[in-house]
Amino acid sequence: MKAFFKLILVSMLVSTSLWGMQVQHAETYSLQSADTVRDDLLFFGNSLDVNGYVQSDVYFFGEEIRFTGHVGDDMLIFGRKAILEGDVDGNVFFFGQILEVKGNVHGSVRAMGQQIKLLPGSHIEGNVYAGGRTIVFDQTVVDGFFRGGAGEVIFNGTIAKGVDFEGGAVEFGQNFRTDGKVLLTVYKQKKNEIANAPANAEITFKSPKPFYKRPIAMWLSISAFVVGLLFVTIFPGVNWEMATIARTEPLKSSGIGALFLLVFPVVALLLIIIPPLALISGALYLTVLYLSKMLGASILGQYIMGHWFKKERFNRYVAYILGFVVLLLLGAIPVVGFIVWVIVVMISIGALLQVVWQQYRKGASEAIATE
Repeated sequence: MKAFFKLILVSMLVSTSLWGMQVQHAETYSLQSADTVRDDLLFFGNSLDVNGYVQSDVYFFGEEIRFTGHVGDDMLIFGRKAILEGDVDGNVFFFGQILEVKGNVHGSVRAMGQQIKLLPGSHIEGNVYAGGRTIVFDQTVVDGFFRGGAGEVIFNGTIAKGVDFEGGAVEFGQNFRTDGKVLLTVYKQKKNEIANAPANAEITFKSPKPFYKRPIAMWLSISAFVVGLLFVTIFPGVNWEMATIARTEPLKSSGIGALFLLVFPVVALLLIIIPPLALISGALYLTVLYLSKMLGASILGQYIMGHWFKKERFNRYVAYILGFVVLLLLGAIPVVGFIVWVIVVMISIGALLQVVWQQYRKGASEAIATE
């Protein structure tokens, strides 16, 4: 356990020293219009207002970000809500609940969330890759193409190079324009239910394939279930501590998990000059990633049992099975399943790393006490 934490800690320190970024950890932080950050800006907290100029990247892990300034490179956002009204010279990466773009993005937008809206006044010079429950293009201009899926999408803007969409339902407004192909795969509508569809639209109507007709998916799910069951049996204390941390500090856990997902692959690449360490780092990363969904099932099951069913004492196996079934059902929903997977992975990894850190500190304290 100690060796595991030390490897992660060294990896984090190496990577952050290479970045040389400005780090802000606070409830709220505001970069005024006259202020300039001459490197990357990394924020952990609740809310962030960026009205000034960040010369390089912005990394946000928190509740809400409002951006009216200027970013010289990319924006990476993990949060509940993001409102972007300024200029981004690079790309925008968003993982959260609500994204509203009202400004200019000189690169591409890659977003996963509940609601993704490109609103009047927004201009995307690259492409848009998005998935979520609802995606809206409202009098926006996209110089590239759109590719993605959602429960519902509304096209009422310009997407110059075409559309490739798969999901539940689609709607075309009077302001939709494109010079490219429009490829649609729709599950919930019939041909006569899509109004204002362009003449060059190629529409495929089909039903999602049932889970039991996908044998590989069934085998992977069964094996994952067994692995998770073994973890709950062998490490009941760790399992309980993870659930407690995830329930009491979900934002902190998701932030730590997201940082691990981003930093560790970079570290593995940097260690390529030492092949054994690179292989160990890569194997560790894949192992944690594989375990994270099963750990998340146990966390979710315990949360449901305690918060919804109001049970103070419950069987850990029942909680795990309940969480696993809920995640399995949510995973069958197009796009939404992937969003849920990302959230569960981040929270469970963050909770696991915090438990490891606590165990490390406890062991170190006991070692000092015995000396």
